[in-house]
Amino acid sequence: MPTIARFLEAQNSPSNGYADALAELHAERKVSHWIWYIFPQLKGLGTSPMAQNYGIRDLREAREYAEHPVLCARLIEITAVVQRHLAAGASPENLMGGRTDAMKLVSSMTLFARAAQDRALQEACEDVLTRTETQGYTRCAYTLRAS
Repeated sequence: MPTIARFLEAQNSPSNGYADALAELHAERKVSHWIWYIFPQLKGLGTSPMAQNYGIRDLREAREYAEHPVLCARLIEITAVVQRHLAAGASPENLMGGRTDAMKLVSSMTLFARAAQDRALQEACEDVLTRTETQGYTRCAYTLRAS
């Protein structure tokens, strides 16, 4: 059974890792492929090998991710970048490089708003969800049912 170490391994990669994701979002445009392990969502929302490998099994695994000191700090940091751009009027599609990844972001925020025990992470996720809802992105129904 895979562990959350798979997320650290992917995020620490020199190519399409956390540093690239953070830089792209600072520049207001996701252009490479890292969404699955930076903003993970529940398993079952995607069928690609990446979605299957990095899909979060359940609320317990989401909590484990959110309680990991490095993964939590990174998720808070990169979510804050998303918050700033959305607050400045950026559209989720432009920021995330398209509607599909904007929906994945919303799914991830829905999951971690529910799973996080860390107040800063919970509030950041809720803020992103509130901002994306004003642009037509509702919370992920699949995630709400499953978590």
